[in-house]
Amino acid sequence: MAKFVVYEKVSELIYQSVDKSTASAGMQTTINLGSGLVAGLAAAVISQPADTMLSKINKTKGLPGEGTTSRLIKIARELGLRGSFAGLPARLFMVGVSDIPDCPVEFRANLPLDTYSRSICNLR
Repeated sequence: MAKFVVYEKVSELIYQSVDKSTASAGMQTTINLGSGLVAGLAAAVISQPADTMLSKINKTKGLPGEGTTSRLIKIARELGLRGSFAGLPARLFMVGVSDIPDCPVEFRANLPLDTYSRSICNLR
């Protein structure tokens, strides 16, 4: 959800200073890619602590009779705030490399195929 919200907000912010009706197809694609990059990075930062906890809970065995909630609390205390974001730089790099090409496809899926094809190929 965060990815979609951030994408829309970044796009809106950019289009406040760029007239969408006069922007070329290449410019619109660049805006989509840039908005997608920012959205992907934001989603990675937001979800990193939960993913770190999930990884830890799957790697460690709980004590007999220990519930999931108590295990999560114990892991959160052990990790601390800084430990919750361990591995974030690598994840941001991965998002930057792999996530951007998906964004124009995901966020323009509601457009007719010919409109999308024209905008990607700079055709009018």
